[in-house]
Amino acid sequence: MATPPRQILPKQLFYVTARTVTRSMRLRPDPNTVRTVAYCLAVVSERYRRLGKLVLHEFVFMSNHYHLLGTDIEGCLPYFVRDLNALLSRALNALRGLSGSNFEKGYGLVRVLSGEKAIEHAAHTLANPVAAGLVARAKEWPGLSSVDMK
Repeated sequence: MATPPRQILPKQLFYVTARTVTRSMRLRPDPNTVRTVAYCLAVVSERYRRLGKLVLHEFVFMSNHYHLLGTDIEGCLPYFVRDLNALLSRALNALRGLSGSNFEKGYGLVRVLSGEKAIEHAAHTLANPVAAGLVARAKEWPGLSSVDMK
């Protein structure tokens, strides 16, 4: 049985998880990768924010996946994720002399329906490196995270 299409609504709080292909460490937090990911996220998120389409509240880029918590103002989340993953793939491939996709097809999407759930997802996003046992404190994660933006 086919999976029904996602219901994408405007003015919806969302929580996205996107994974790298074969869960490989394509987003490992070395300085060049972190700069590249930061640039790509800034370009795409600023374009959507400036147009009044989407705003990010929290994010973390782990070695093999990323989480985004934000508000989809105009129902354009699939286009945002497409644009982000495409730019990330092109930039990471250029950095490493590779080609092809860096992310699995599709992504995990949770519609956040309450303030309580939003806080839970924000906490999970910010604490993900600690929960994974990679660092003792979220500020110690060398990868890109909105913890660094506070």
